[in-house]
Amino acid sequence: KEISMQMEVEENKTLNEIWQDTIEKRKKEIVREFPYALRQISTQLKAGIGLYDSMKSIADSNYGILSEEFQITLNEIKYGSNYVESFENLSKRINLPSIEKFVGQIIRTLNNGGNLAETLNTLADENSYNMKIKYKKKSA
Repeated sequence: KEISMQMEVEENKTLNEIWQDTIEKRKKEIVREFPYALRQISTQLKAGIGLYDSMKSIADSNYGILSEEFQITLNEIKYGSNYVESFENLSKRINLPSIEKFVGQIIRTLNNGGNLAETLNTLADENSYNMKIKYKKKSA
């Protein structure tokens, strides 16, 4: 009986490790794709396309998990949540500093006005730079 319980604990630990690995892989994919998605949104906003439609283009594009998360956010908006609440949910689900910053900027712009396209372009540059630094550190 004791051996059986010990095996269950080891099995649970392994499942927990697998779960943590899955979360980390998802986050890495999002971090990798995020600057490109930001640039796409920024370009579309500059061209006069609205925020909802710009986000829909990300959801419909091939940004992997990021596209899936944007689709969830769009569905929340479509079915009755307001933009602020839906973006806050996005931030909670993904739980990455870059997404928190993105969501904060969108919420501030929605509440106070401003040039969201330029803000997102700056965030894209910042995220690209941070990603390059990470890769340089790993390769060194």
